[in-house]
Amino acid sequence: MNIFFRKGVASILAAVWIAVGVVPTSAQASSDIVAFPDVPTTHYASQAIALLKEQGMIEAQSDGDFHPDDAVSRGDAAVWLSKALKLKQPKSLNAFTDVTETSPYAEAVNALKELNIVQGNEGMYQPDAFLTREQMASLLVRAFKLDDNGIQAWLKDETLIGKAHHDDVMKLKQHFITEQVVYMPQDQVTRAQLALFLYRTIAQKEELTQGSVPLED
Repeated sequence: MNIFFRKGVASILAAVWIAVGVVPTSAQASSDIVAFPDVPTTHYASQAIALLKEQGMIEAQSDGDFHPDDAVSRGDAAVWLSKALKLKQPKSLNAFTDVTETSPYAEAVNALKELNIVQGNEGMYQPDAFLTREQMASLLVRAFKLDDNGIQAWLKDETLIGKAHHDDVMKLKQHFITEQVVYMPQDQVTRAQLALFLYRTIAQKEELTQGSVPLED
């Protein structure tokens, strides 16, 4: 497991460029990338945000800033995921009663619903509600089909994770997408956090697909 971790981390940046179709240039590989005026190069998610913006997966708010520390909505999360997965237009736009056909989230939410990546409650999706960390785990695991890889994982606050999300949160830990020992499952996810976790998941999925390092090592 240690070898897998060291080699996986070493190759993860290269893998994410492959995964999102980017050939890194010296400018892109630099730590001096500024994607949005309010995301300095010293921000912990600056490179992830820059690469996802480059591929059109994320964009600024109406004022031109990214607002990395604002909570991200379930609707915006659906849009980012649908762009990352390059989903086609859904067959219908009426999967949820609270996401009308004219909603800016309609195509993304319905496309994800058709793949069973998003789920609602009593016919509602609540697109304006803020995404929680345990909900984020389930979205990423379903979208990128991350499996239980058999690696032992634990979290200090594991008992606080909702039953519907528990296995998905632990899969993020197994795949080193989160390295925390305290996950804070009910906390709201910021826009920067979702960008970083999406970036890591794309990279890790590509790493597993290529199989460059056997898991048993």
